[in-house]
Amino acid sequence: MQVDRNDFTLGEFTLIYCKPQIQNADCKQFLQSHFLTPHAVRLVPHDFQIDLQYFVFPDETGQCSTLFVIQPEGESQPISLSVSALPIASKQFDLCFEDLNEDDLLAQLPQGTKGKLLSVTLYRGARTFTLFFTDEPPTLTLYYYNAFNVYDTLYLTAQTKRKLSFDRSTAICCGQSSSYDDNTEVEYESETSALSYLQAKHVTYALQSHTLFLISSDYPSGTSILITDIESELSDATNANNHVKFKWKPLRKQVPFTVPRLHNIFNQVYNNTFD
Repeated sequence: MQVDRNDFTLGEFTLIYCKPQIQNADCKQFLQSHFLTPHAVRLVPHDFQIDLQYFVFPDETGQCSTLFVIQPEGESQPISLSVSALPIASKQFDLCFEDLNEDDLLAQLPQGTKGKLLSVTLYRGARTFTLFFTDEPPTLTLYYYNAFNVYDTLYLTAQTKRKLSFDRSTAICCGQSSSYDDNTEVEYESETSALSYLQAKHVTYALQSHTLFLISSDYPSGTSILITDIESELSDATNANNHVKFKWKPLRKQVPFTVPRLHNIFNQVYNNTFD
């Protein structure tokens, strides 16, 4: 690298990507108090899957724990349980991963604990992240690169309309018709349920990611999609009813088609005549 027209050579360095501007804190302070996600709270279904990442610095120390809020079976009041984890005692700069799902989280609870999981809060040094659980399954799930250039997951409740754009030319020759210049395609328009101002901002930023994968009943898991239009007019008023409307289609043109598979095709006992 060059500084003041003088060349310097470094053996190793680490480049940390971050799209938003960090205010009132330097890079090290920010990374020691934040996970690599713009969210601090997330609403997820019970079958969720989220990969949470964070950096630790050389000689960084900190206590780690997980706080569970559970509705015990047969009880009217929820209870909270704190489970300790290995503390942070890093000797080198490292990227840590938290592969989160409900089964693995429940496995951390003391044996014999039964009930419905309401929320989970992770404490990793000065970093905190909270998951609230909902019984309502999402209608859309987005995998995308977030502002820190790491994969993130967003669960949405949205109403989706399927629109067919029919555009092709037809020619008739010798009584036979054929099509050409076929530009017919299917496009979807989704509108989210009511969101808070911060939630709507995060959805808008996620939809602007350069890579998006969609989990939808209409397409195979992990289908890459292209956002063609976003309508996001947000208000931070306390009584605001924010919605985000967006249009999308698969990155590769494909026609979804489901074929029912018949069961019990052979309904008679097989007899080998030549035995």
